[in-house]
Amino acid sequence: MNIQAAGVLLATVFAFSAQTPQTALTTEDFATTPVRHLEYRFAYGTPIADSGPGTGTMSVDILGTAPDGGTMISGTDEWWNALYPRESSQCEIYPDGGVTCPIRPYNISEAQLILFPMLARDYFKGVQSASGSWSTAYDIQFGPTDLFSAKSEVQLNETGVVDNRIANVDVSSNIAQTGGRFTKSTLQAKVAYDLVGKVPVAFVSRQTRIPNGSVFNSNVVSVQLMKDSLAKN
Repeated sequence: MNIQAAGVLLATVFAFSAQTPQTALTTEDFATTPVRHLEYRFAYGTPIADSGPGTGTMSVDILGTAPDGGTMISGTDEWWNALYPRESSQCEIYPDGGVTCPIRPYNISEAQLILFPMLARDYFKGVQSASGSWSTAYDIQFGPTDLFSAKSEVQLNETGVVDNRIANVDVSSNIAQTGGRFTKSTLQAKVAYDLVGKVPVAFVSRQTRIPNGSVFNSNVVSVQLMKDSLAKN
């Protein structure tokens, strides 16, 4: 699929969370052949491009079903002009959007935190529904519960469908850390969701931390799908 040909600028939500797996996962649980491979471009505070400061690529492997019914996933970011990619994040996502990352180094990136919940089975459950509006709520957790945990409440609204293929969705979320510094933030985003591939093909999100004491409390992340191993034209 030619993503640029979709003719839509997409944007997304920065909501995250997770439930603790019923069965503790180990590194061996993730050492499997991907059932689906996705490649995205990302940009922090700058337009998406093939190269340049603040840009890079993210590889996402869907690794199958976890023992407790969640989906195992691995994500690897590679920044433009970096010598080596970041160490891969290995996580589990739940149908409602919840995310748990039980394996070190717990280094999930901001772009991954935005994207991973959107890959959950029921995150876009309200697309093409009669009301066009729905909500979800979930938790996110890195490692032990005292390392990092947060709750996210998300409101989603479909604003139209392009070429019977790409649904535009506005996302608004409130995120509250449940440990550590107990920080809070809001996220406003727009997402372009592929109704056939069942994945977001692009998004732009702005997260604002509360209280908003300076311009540095707000950041923008953009992501665009470039390759999908299961793409259907």
